[in-house]
Amino acid sequence: MKPRICLSIAVGDVQEASQLIEENEIWEPDMVEIRLDHLRTVTNLGKIRECTGLPLIATFRLENSKDSYWRLDGKNIPGILEACNAMFDYVDLDLSTPRIRTLIEELRRVGVKVIISHHDFDGTPSTSSFRKILDEELSLKPEVCKIVGTAKNYADNLAYLNFISEAKGVRLVCFGMGREGKPSRIFSPLLGGAFTYASPHGGPKSAPGQLSIADLRKIYALMEATG
Repeated sequence: MKPRICLSIAVGDVQEASQLIEENEIWEPDMVEIRLDHLRTVTNLGKIRECTGLPLIATFRLENSKDSYWRLDGKNIPGILEACNAMFDYVDLDLSTPRIRTLIEELRRVGVKVIISHHDFDGTPSTSSFRKILDEELSLKPEVCKIVGTAKNYADNLAYLNFISEAKGVRLVCFGMGREGKPSRIFSPLLGGAFTYASPHGGPKSAPGQLSIADLRKIYALMEATG
């Protein structure tokens, strides 16, 4: 099975985002994530829809001292509506998003699918924490669950990969951020993960330890050639 890759675009301008998508379609991404929290304005998102037929994910992140993310609250709702009007296929919401159940109901009403995410910027969750987080996400009935932590050493990769194997029947994205988490980014879709993320070739990363889509496709091609 071909590993599925989501191309993650984190730039400040819609035109730049569209250009990066067009330039990177040569690497055959399976879907595209647009980090709306990085855009200076969320108007004209229709230009992104016009440039690609790939499934589009509109992603918002909660404010964190280690990143430039802003909190999704009432003042940011227009960004979600703009993405829906621009025919985005998914909206990725943090599990801690305020009024998340109401927001999910609104998204479902207009036919948008939901990804529920949890991020740990300090370390790798314990096995019991993985299970608790997944149960909380599943209670919201999303199309995709996402649990991402921060690998502090290479052994941490096993926690993410083992949990993917354990969570059978769930469309789950699960890996570790950071340099030490790269193996879990690479192997997670090979072990049953829904997909992994990659930065555009020649473009910015949206998370620490993220590989470019060019490098990731080359790694998979090499693994296939030597398998």
